[in-house]
Amino acid sequence: MIKILTAAILGLVATSASADTYNNISLQGQLTQPTPIYGVAVRVVSGGAIVGTGTDIDLLPDADMVFSTQTYITNPWVFRSGEDYILRLSSPSSGVVLATFTITAAPFAHTVRGNADTGTQNIFAAYGNAGVGTASPQYRLVVSSGGSDLMWVASDGVHATKFTGDGSGLTNVSGTGDNLGSHVATKTLDMAGYDINAAGGISATGYKQSGETILIVEGDENFYSGIGASPDGPPYGSANTSIGNDSGGWATVGREYNSFFGYGAAYSGTGGDENTILGAVAAGLSGIGSGNTMIGAWAGWDSSGDGNIFIGNNAGTGVRYATSDNNIMIGNNTHMSSYDASYKLNIGNLLYGDMAAYSIGIGTETPMAALDVVSTGTASNVYAQIWRNGTGVVVASMTSQGTLFATLGTSGDNLGNHTATQALNMGGFNLNNAGAITSVSTITGYSTMTVLGSAFSVGGSTLVVVNGRVGISSAAPVAQLGVQGEAVISSTLTVQSIMADNLVGGIMYFAKSSCPNGFLKANGAAVSRTTYSKLYDAIGVTFGSGDGSTTFNLPDIRGEFLRGYDDGRGVDSGRSIGTSQSDAFQGHRHRTTKRYNSAISGTIGPVYRPDGSISDDTLLTDPISDGVNGTPRVASETRPRNIALMGCIKY
Repeated sequence: MIKILTAAILGLVATSASADTYNNISLQGQLTQPTPIYGVAVRVVSGGAIVGTGTDIDLLPDADMVFSTQTYITNPWVFRSGEDYILRLSSPSSGVVLATFTITAAPFAHTVRGNADTGTQNIFAAYGNAGVGTASPQYRLVVSSGGSDLMWVASDGVHATKFTGDGSGLTNVSGTGDNLGSHVATKTLDMAGYDINAAGGISATGYKQSGETILIVEGDENFYSGIGASPDGPPYGSANTSIGNDSGGWATVGREYNSFFGYGAAYSGTGGDENTILGAVAAGLSGIGSGNTMIGAWAGWDSSGDGNIFIGNNAGTGVRYATSDNNIMIGNNTHMSSYDASYKLNIGNLLYGDMAAYSIGIGTETPMAALDVVSTGTASNVYAQIWRNGTGVVVASMTSQGTLFATLGTSGDNLGNHTATQALNMGGFNLNNAGAITSVSTITGYSTMTVLGSAFSVGGSTLVVVNGRVGISSAAPVAQLGVQGEAVISSTLTVQSIMADNLVGGIMYFAKSSCPNGFLKANGAAVSRTTYSKLYDAIGVTFGSGDGSTTFNLPDIRGEFLRGYDDGRGVDSGRSIGTSQSDAFQGHRHRTTKRYNSAISGTIGPVYRPDGSISDDTLLTDPISDGVNGTPRVASETRPRNIALMGCIKY
């Protein structure tokens, strides 16, 4: 039996030769008997589970049976701040629990073993504050020297009252300043690739990059930015600006009011005043004059002179070292007509002008009039000029052949006062409100001709409608000839086609031995499926398949009576279109006269009496007149009275 006295973590101490460190727990208790207990097992218990192990201990009682010993926790990182743990002692032989100690404080609950070779040790506080040089730290970590804190770690970061070093790793440094402004540098300030931000002002005679001057202010309000953008020396000129590597800053020597922007802009210029050059290599090879504006990469790069305006990539190029003046070239790749051309206009290589002659050319570089237009083609339906009103509607035009279409004043167009020498082509437009149209030849209309008067006369000529429809009292005829009201034909009306396609396959009879146009004899002949395709589509091979591929058979109605198709009536059932029948009598009986004791020529077989009995003695004679309808007509077929006509089929 053990009486528990105390158990506490004493701290971190160095023990064995391995220089490892552990949490050292001191134990004190009292045995109920003076006999020592050796090899007692030590375990750390939390929440009923073993979470740590201590070194085995010997319980050696003194005269009062009190023992004092220490155990070393081999895995001290199990301790967590603010939690309670139980230290359990067990018998080495039976495992019976001898005693338990409650550990209520662990000020250094988490340690990590140090390096065995160097003897270094790491300490981690479980809770509370740590102080170096102070017994009452106010923050998690405080480093103090004498009576003042040098450095402390709070929730908002690390604080220090003084720092000595090169500061190469510092970030977010704040305070009263680094005092850079209160001394004179004795060597170059190397920013090592970092920026200078939020500077109130930077005063320098120039700025370099990789040893090259990239920004310099020289002379009288001159500004140069870019490698090679500044002149090598005075005189610098006045109010010049050159921005861009190799831009023509040196071309401003002794000059004023020049502005060069872009790589190589005016880099070979010989100088001039009041030039504005914007674009890579713009005016790059030029001997720049004065008053030029060149905007766009390579604009005017091989041109010189004064007062030129070149806008667009390669604008004003194409004439090497041209010395022309006062030209305007707008658009990519616009060019001058010659190296010494002056006062020329070129917009998009489409609109040209001679500003000295006040002339404009469309499609021509050499306008011969105030407005000189070159058509895009030569055909009569190609227009050289078109005029539109404010709503975009065409009101006049001129063809490439010089034909003018326009509305000419209200006094009339004088068409009635002259004799035409050529046809009047309305170009698809209408001829409206004509009082009368008289023609001795042909009037051709490609759209609609409407007669609003009370009479329309063709005279002795012919009215022909090639395509379209003719309406009489009808503004919208639905057929080629539409007549609303009565039509009186005083002579002969010849109809060549009435619903021609709808009548294909129809049979008609003619009182002559031939068929008219559009018909074939219905004689069973094999005809071409291609030539008579409409008829073939209509009847197919109903009356025979011809040769099976290229021909088909017509119906053969020669010598036949036609009978209407039964079509479900039940009078002549079982038939289909095109089938034929032989002649036949309706089933019937004949009444005979009995003659006894008379000789009969031939045997006729039994004859049935009306009552159903059989008579073996019957006399038959040839048909004779009934005294009313004349002598019976006997032939090889049964037929009604008829007349023969030519049967023809429409194709």
